[in-house]
Amino acid sequence: MDSKRAPHKHIYRYSVVRNIVTIFLLVAIIGSYLAFTNVRTEPVLYEPETMEWIMDESLMIYLEEFAETFEEGLFEEEIPGGAVVIVKEGRVVFQKGFGVKEKGTPDEVDEHTVFRLGSLSKGFTSVLAGA
Repeated sequence: MDSKRAPHKHIYRYSVVRNIVTIFLLVAIIGSYLAFTNVRTEPVLYEPETMEWIMDESLMIYLEEFAETFEEGLFEEEIPGGAVVIVKEGRVVFQKGFGVKEKGTPDEVDEHTVFRLGSLSKGFTSVLAGA
């Protein structure tokens, strides 16, 4: 019976050695990648240059009309809430939350509310791939 079990021990040792070598190689490859790509563990905050910028009156009127139209669209489509951020020339010119986070709850949406992207990323990917 011992002769029958011997091949199994050999196979077990081989798989353990193979797993250890695989883990070692993965650690070495990932470590090399991180060392040579200058990946930082702490986030770096980007501070844009401060320039004098004044919102003109026509943009202000457009943004007010946009907010009204957006809110009406949410109501007509029975969407409980949403958030909008509009950027012009690298500056946030409009950010506002509309409605509530979930129907039947009092939690309002603001400009800091986080939404799940879901399948929206497919559209972003196709636009970026075509650009």
